[in-house]
Amino acid sequence: MKTLKRLFIFTALITPLFHANAQNENALHFDGMNDAVLLPTSTHSQITNQGTIEAWINTTANNTGYRGLVVRSTFYGLFLVDNKLSTYIWGGSTPGVVTYSGANLNDGLWHHVAFSFQVGVTGGSQMYLDGQPVGPAITLQVGSTPYPFQLGCNTNLQYYGGKMDDVKIWSRALSAQELANPIACGSNGTTGLVGSYSFNSGSPSQNNSGLTTLTDNSGLNNNGTLNNFTLTGVTSNWVSGYVCECTTPTGDAAQTFCEGAQIANLVAQGQIVEWYDVPTGGTALDTTTVLTDATVYYAAQGGGGCLSTARLAVTVTISGPAPPAPTGAGQQFFCTINNSTIAELTAVGTDIKWYAYQGDPVSLASTTQINQQWYYATQTVNGCESETYLDVFAFVTSPTPPFIVDSYKSFCPGATIADLTGTASLSWYPTPLGGTSFATSDVLTNGTTYFASKVQLQCESVQRIPVTVYVGPLDLSVSLSGTLLSSSQNYALYKWIDCSTGVAIPNETYQSYNMLNEGSYSVVVTLPNCSDTSECYPQVAFINENTLPTNELVALPNPTHSTLTIKVNKPASANMFNAQGVFIQPLELEGETNLDVLHFDSGVYFILTSEGRSLKFIKE
Repeated sequence: MKTLKRLFIFTALITPLFHANAQNENALHFDGMNDAVLLPTSTHSQITNQGTIEAWINTTANNTGYRGLVVRSTFYGLFLVDNKLSTYIWGGSTPGVVTYSGANLNDGLWHHVAFSFQVGVTGGSQMYLDGQPVGPAITLQVGSTPYPFQLGCNTNLQYYGGKMDDVKIWSRALSAQELANPIACGSNGTTGLVGSYSFNSGSPSQNNSGLTTLTDNSGLNNNGTLNNFTLTGVTSNWVSGYVCECTTPTGDAAQTFCEGAQIANLVAQGQIVEWYDVPTGGTALDTTTVLTDATVYYAAQGGGGCLSTARLAVTVTISGPAPPAPTGAGQQFFCTINNSTIAELTAVGTDIKWYAYQGDPVSLASTTQINQQWYYATQTVNGCESETYLDVFAFVTSPTPPFIVDSYKSFCPGATIADLTGTASLSWYPTPLGGTSFATSDVLTNGTTYFASKVQLQCESVQRIPVTVYVGPLDLSVSLSGTLLSSSQNYALYKWIDCSTGVAIPNETYQSYNMLNEGSYSVVVTLPNCSDTSECYPQVAFINENTLPTNELVALPNPTHSTLTIKVNKPASANMFNAQGVFIQPLELEGETNLDVLHFDSGVYFILTSEGRSLKFIKE
């Protein structure tokens, strides 16, 4: 049984760490003349090639010139320069200040300022104001400094006048998304946090003499020391600080669910969202609380000491029980070559959704390619999704490529794709991949290569086999080599005929026929769409080079280039033929005869005596 799914896609409520702001949260006021906080060297000892510094500031002072906020002198830091957010590049080929040209920050409002840096990385450092990157990306030079962190000043006695709160120092470069979190009362955890200062000591604007320690809340005990603060009154003292105001969550005011839906199924966009059954006050509802029809639930954002005052009201409608699973075939077949998608799976029902496994919280996109595996379908009726599934196994078929013996085929004029296919289940294409298949009536073109795919179970093979086609009239010529007759027509069907009887020679259906007897022969050549018979090959003397022992008729050397010496054991008359059976010259042989063959064409020759003895030699 799968878990209940509601009408809308469920988005798990994100629960990050939050800055728990107490109602009397404090800050430090710097007088702009000599107030400063010195942090220990251990604060920056873990920062090597990257880091982040951030703080909340609030000022109405006329901070002319350079005013240090969070600074490691002669390396990196955040400043106000004539009340504009700035940083400074020390060292390298282009040292100098980098200032954001936006509005002056002495407006009496709290602003979040930050600098995320990567030492030596081109464009790897960036200033942020109120969660947004400002000014150009900066290349922070590789360097070092003997100075520790100072808050509210630079070593050149450039003092800041105004309030400061929630300073954090990191040994990693926070991302733009992370530096937007503080604006929404969010937190970035503790990974890489080497200093965290909430400024919550003392009583605001009261006598705080002796409270000269700025406590580090990171757990590393990197406490700071207050220098030159008067610690009485409304300046140069602990004062009221920044309080994060959590905004109201957002979401649909009307949400519909099936029976059994819970508080956890409600949807609202925010950081930490808590649900109530009253618009103000009350106790947050447990996430397993079952929703009831026509009830209004209220969402507040925040958590801890920061909770939105206004709440999002959501009216819930329970539409009814979950429907049964859809119906359909439990086995469905697809072709690899078609790259079928989820949209091609079939099920009978309303608003069908497909899943990779039962209980999967996210349905598959219709464009997801189908693999050979199980898929699970639900249907949704009146906003309720079935709790049971239709289980479907998808078979993805890829036939083996066709087996074609001859990669070249000959045809008579007018032959078509149907002649090329024969009885096989093939589709033919002009290209090895893609394209549109030929119709069976399409006429074949001489010299063209066609590509065949095998068709099986309505699927085609991914691989295609090439076949080059020759289209032209039949070649009915016949050649002779020794006793071997050969048809000159390639890639055809053959039937050899004894011209003396007009009867086909049994079992002689190959392109060549080895004559067993003297005589005259023809061949019937058949191609798709045409058939014809050659002329009878002229009768030639049957040449048998194995009629007598070799010592009764010998030729040396064999092969020969210029002179052939023929030896016989008794005188004999003979005739010489070439390999095609054409008469060359007569011979009178006795004892040892020297024959000049220098002017002969290279090839095979036969000598046939009147008694029937034969000899083959080769002229090089």
